[in-house]
Amino acid sequence: MNPFPIRNMEHHDRIFNYRLSRARRVVENAFGILAHKFRVLLRTMNQRPGTCRKIITTCVILHNLIRLRYPATHNNMMDLEEQNLNVIPGAWKNDKVLLDVYDERARNTGTQEGRQIRRYLGHYFTSKAGSVPWQDKMIL
Repeated sequence: MNPFPIRNMEHHDRIFNYRLSRARRVVENAFGILAHKFRVLLRTMNQRPGTCRKIITTCVILHNLIRLRYPATHNNMMDLEEQNLNVIPGAWKNDKVLLDVYDERARNTGTQEGRQIRRYLGHYFTSKAGSVPWQDKMIL
């Protein structure tokens, strides 16, 4: 999903962009950390879907086991966001192979349906049901 263009953004657009950025960072951290440890995830798996599922499940189980047994090795892997919104990159981002994969993500201008979903989520994130207490101070 694409963020709203920076020009002429309304409040709910800025909130949406911030929340999308945080969500994207969580997903990129999760995959980046996993792929940093298990290189099999960096290329196309020429296997049957069931075999791919088993490989991925095994990677996740091993990752969780390593995390539980050796927590100190995991702490510096994730991006950290400071109070002033400064993001400290996780250690996995120093991996050249992963940076190449990260830079190749699809660039898409978006469809009408995508823009409608983005607008809906932007309003939801500023509604009573979808807002979080800290989001307004993060975009100011």
